[in-house]
Amino acid sequence: MMKIITIGNQKGGVAKTTTTMNLGVALQELGKKVLLIDLDPQASLSVYLNHNLNDKYTIDRLIDEFINDEVKNVEKYIKTSENDKIDYIPSKARLSALEKEMDTRYSREFILKEILENEYFKKYEYILIDTCPSLNILLTNALTCSTDIIIPVQSQFFTMDSLNLMLETITKIKKYVNSNLNILGILPTMVDNTNMSKEVIEYLKENYANKLLDTHISRLVEASESTAFKISLVKMNKRLGKQYTELANEILRKSH
Repeated sequence: MMKIITIGNQKGGVAKTTTTMNLGVALQELGKKVLLIDLDPQASLSVYLNHNLNDKYTIDRLIDEFINDEVKNVEKYIKTSENDKIDYIPSKARLSALEKEMDTRYSREFILKEILENEYFKKYEYILIDTCPSLNILLTNALTCSTDIIIPVQSQFFTMDSLNLMLETITKIKKYVNSNLNILGILPTMVDNTNMSKEVIEYLKENYANKLLDTHISRLVEASESTAFKISLVKMNKRLGKQYTELANEILRKSH
């Protein structure tokens, strides 16, 4: 069965985009057919993938065409990154303006779900969705269509409030629109040797042991290098790339 995984947290700066990119590439390296979707108006994932910003076939236009019953061919929206050879649907800032139009549509929470029910997407084993750091109709759409969610959490105490907010959001989504949504795991990111980082990990183990992933992602400067060079940490064969490969293996174990 196809897995649709949202990488989500209502707080910014927790490595959602880095996780979406590198988990996707790692899964592909392990032989899976993967599609990445940039559902963030900031389009950080699209930039990371070295997408041509002049391309008009982006997720906002796909949603717009779908709302107006004008989608003729979804294939034109699927791009393949030059450096990582992974399929993706890009985003742009216009997606933010489209939220208002989405809000007025009947069954607005199900727009992305209905799009992904197109026969073309059935060739993918994993679809990973990068989301914006706020609770809005875009995040709701991602959670409504997803089988699973991974919640990246920066190893700082001030991120605990956002984790609790995210868990509350998931509870509401499960109650009202997607009862099958599964928390695949909480992913500690930007982990270092500071006392605060160690205390946060211990806190997560004590309070969320059944949801905490075994894989932790370190805080290393190579993450910035990867985004600057627009090539994944996995392809660069960096230490963080190996951690994301470990994460991919853990996800595969949990998915079966």
